[in-house]
Amino acid sequence: SMEMHRDYIRNFGYLATYKNILDLAKSPFRMLIYHGDTDLVISAMTNAYCTNKIAEENRMKDLEVNPSWHFFGDFAGALTSYKSWSKNITMDFLTVR
Repeated sequence: SMEMHRDYIRNFGYLATYKNILDLAKSPFRMLIYHGDTDLVISAMTNAYCTNKIAEENRMKDLEVNPSWHFFGDFAGALTSYKSWSKNITMDFLTVR
């Protein structure tokens, strides 16, 4: 609702937490960030932005193999994968509608 959105405090400071996790991760390491479309506070676009920011801060490359799928002709979801070759870390951002 608009009230919930208005009262929600935006705080992207938690991105540093992901950097710490990835710095300490033992190789190989894989992380999945999932977003469903029923989230009332954080949109899929905001989640995608944050995931991309985590990838940038950790020098991860977008693998550019971004499959999407459809259900009865409607968009149903997508996957974006990032990879750090030096640390052997993979991060996937999955969105499902």
